Amino acid sequence: DYACGGTANTSLATANQNGYVGEYHMATFSSRGPTLDGRIKPEIVGPGVSVISSAADSKSGTEQCTDQTRGSILSGNSPALEVKSGTSMAAPTVAGAVALVRQYYREGWHVSGMLSPSNGIPSPKSALLKATIIASGVPSQGNVELQTNTDNSFVSGCSTNSPCTYQRPASLSSGSGLFYHFGYGHVQLASALYFSGDPHKLFQYTSSLSSGSNKCYRINPGSLTSRTTLRAVLVWTDPAASLASS
Repeated sequence: DYACGGTANTSLATANQNGYVGEYHMATFSSRGPTLDGRIKPEIVGPGVSVISSAADSKSGTEQCTDQTRGSILSGNSPALEVKSGTSMAAPTVAGAVALVRQYYREGWHVSGMLSPSNGIPSPKSALLKATIIASGVPSQGNVELQTNTDNSFVSGCSTNSPCTYQRPASLSSGSGLFYHFGYGHVQLASALYFSGDPHKLFQYTSSLSSGSNKCYRINPGSLTSRTTLRAVLVWTDPAASLASS
């Protein structure tokens, strides 16, 4: 992680020590959920702080990276690279992960954990891709900065006119509602996709329902133990709205 270790500047090193930056940490400048009506947003997050990528030549119409004669943007790194932060870096990373998931299903890996084109899904549904990405989430780490107008066990003297800012470890997300801030975690495809030899399995089922109907699934626990984690993700795509709707 460029933001940590020997390459970090003083402010980044301090932030890392305090648990504010690093792999699987939410960026301090990132927007937080939930939505105003209480829905979890974002559902998933990806790396977006000090991400190193290719540098564009900044010339309109060329659609290419800068040439190698350009000076190094980052001290100690190769030319034609630059570091950026924000959704411009996080969104392509997650989009790339979704593309890999789509390839995974199209090539039939999900059946036996091995390449099997004959078992591939020609056009994986968007709901299936979203469900798989959500299932891949790993918990956020570090601290989450929160703001409150009322006193709690962390801060006191808070009011509407004078809100308090405080930090809580992201590891306390279970049962505390912090998942509303970072969704189901950071994308980590290895925790969801199944390949031959992996200790976990992946099952998917895609179906459609008409209004007022239902479907039930029974899960046979088999050899599950107290240390086994079961993730079940339900995602659906609503019918398209009428063109005349507002």
